[in-house]
Amino acid sequence: MLMGPVTELLLKQKLETEYKLELHRIREMGRKEKPSRRFLFPKTGSEHWYVFESERRQIKSEKWHKLYNYENLKRFLFDHADKIPWIDQSKNIEEQVASWIGLNFPKFKTDYAATLYEYDEVQKYAPRRETSKASAIAALRGLTTR
Repeated sequence: MLMGPVTELLLKQKLETEYKLELHRIREMGRKEKPSRRFLFPKTGSEHWYVFESERRQIKSEKWHKLYNYENLKRFLFDHADKIPWIDQSKNIEEQVASWIGLNFPKFKTDYAATLYEYDEVQKYAPRRETSKASAIAALRGLTTR
């Protein structure tokens, strides 16, 4: 089962394509322990609008798979491609996944390109040699949790 932001995007995509709904995101104000996402959409042939709310909770699976990192998200979607309706199994799955991520999460290639690690891993990591992980963790060490 996919949850969190990926599920939210898949649901949004399904509602727009299959049900032809015009969804508009309502931005959240402030921070909440259990963030929710709300979409506003008009009732067809009416001046009335409806609000669709989708609760989003980070689950252990998201943390285990580290889906906040591009390569991990790409691998996860590739591994579960048989469960994702927008993937055409007769075409190159990896290209479809990369294209979908690029379209729906464009900042993965720019602002969020750096690999992230959990706070505990950053604190405990003692590199033996210079690697991409060592460089990424060195950059994260200067940040605070606040």
